[in-house]
Amino acid sequence: MYPDDWQYDVTYDGGDKSCSTLICDLLAYFKTLSGSPKVCVRALDSGAGIDIPAWCWSTGNALLIKQHPFYLIQKKSESGDNE
Repeated sequence: MYPDDWQYDVTYDGGDKSCSTLICDLLAYFKTLSGSPKVCVRALDSGAGIDIPAWCWSTGNALLIKQHPFYLIQKKSESGDNE
């Protein structure tokens, strides 16, 4: 289901959620993660190709690969996180 040739630590399946819901849920999910893991996100909504990169830019998380419907994001390290 997820790309076999990508290196990632965890996955997040956004399914066909609208982008506004997806972005809110993605933010909540990222808050549960410690360190700076690589997250493979699956998002079927046609607007994800615009909204996910914009969300990464605005939050400081790194968008490593964008191949709709998959996005590889590395969470930015927060001060106090153990890596």
